[in-house]
Amino acid sequence: MAAGYGIPQQVGAAPVTQAPVTQTGNTRIGWVPSKEELMMVLGMRLRIPSFNMAPFPHLDFHYTPEKVYVFVVANQGGAVILEDEPLLFPSDTLIAALRLLEG
Repeated sequence: MAAGYGIPQQVGAAPVTQAPVTQTGNTRIGWVPSKEELMMVLGMRLRIPSFNMAPFPHLDFHYTPEKVYVFVVANQGGAVILEDEPLLFPSDTLIAALRLLEG
């Protein structure tokens, strides 16, 4: 037992350590979201239940700490690259641009 706490002590277990997390705003420095996480957040803002029902034939992302690039092939066949701020993704500006591309 750990001294005075009534918690059984694990014998032979390595101590659990975690690297400190530095935070600025609502994002962790060095954390890069996966494409699935980006799609999920964008899907919620576009109000589509799954990306099988996405309003575009192709939609992809490239995330950098400075910008999020959104590659869209519109229904009319033209390709567009949109930029967004990582801390605001998906911003109202990005959602408005995607709504305009929907047609």
